[in-house]
Amino acid sequence: MKMWTILPIIGDGTRDNPFRVKLPERLVTHPVLNKKVNELAVSWVAIIPTGEDGKPIHKVALVLIGTKSDDKIKEVKSMIETEIVTNPEYASEARKHVPNWGQKNELTKEEARMIGKRLDPKLPDNFVDIMDVAETP
Repeated sequence: MKMWTILPIIGDGTRDNPFRVKLPERLVTHPVLNKKVNELAVSWVAIIPTGEDGKPIHKVALVLIGTKSDDKIKEVKSMIETEIVTNPEYASEARKHVPNWGQKNELTKEEARMIGKRLDPKLPDNFVDIMDVAETP
């Protein structure tokens, strides 16, 4: 299952803390790797436009999240709703791009195309198709 959404950008751009999206997480210890893994958003791709200084231009990114099931998509949506309530800066920034953000937190492919072009007008017209080729594990 896949969903288009807008998520906050976190990190300070250093090697130890790179810029990235704040993904909904349910961390568990992997039995073989013996390290924490995110069971929810196992694959993702994001548009994070940057300025000449390499820093993000916006505080949010357009994201395509892939998960294993409908139940996990529902959990991701629930976690995004919690983030909207607990992080007003994220909600405000997201509403600049989607005025009714909070009433909905999933975008159609066409909405993703329009928002992506607003975030970065230099994106190719088919960028959503390029982003959407990844297989969900």
